[in-house]
Amino acid sequence: MPKKPQEGNRLPLCSAYDATDILVIDPETHEHLNPNLDWFFRTQHDIDPSATGRIIVGKLPKHVSKSDLDTLLAGVPLPAKDVSPPQSCVTWALAALSALQNAGLVWSFNIESFRDWALAYGDRCMANMGQSDVCEYRGEKK
Repeated sequence: MPKKPQEGNRLPLCSAYDATDILVIDPETHEHLNPNLDWFFRTQHDIDPSATGRIIVGKLPKHVSKSDLDTLLAGVPLPAKDVSPPQSCVTWALAALSALQNAGLVWSFNIESFRDWALAYGDRCMANMGQSDVCEYRGEKK
């Protein structure tokens, strides 16, 4: 994904993957579809990349499809409830990065160092809402 669009052009749409335990409401019946707030894997395709924080952690080969990524990331275990230490969407994201590294699809770097850097980056982005910077993270080699 380009860091900035060429003048007059928009960034190409992208995909987002996460694990979430959000409340899900049926828009027609208003029924709670996730009353226990269980964790589930969520894929969102064709989203506007300028509406999200973006950190580049690798360049996907052209032969890797959205379907390939969907399958790989759907296999990452969801966070467990009521465990110590607690698990969260961050736990899942780090496990997803590890799976991507193991598949050779992202650069090799220390994931714990990345976690600290990414959380601080997110705090900076929240403080400057409206900016659509893209960072490239290569970090320390494993």
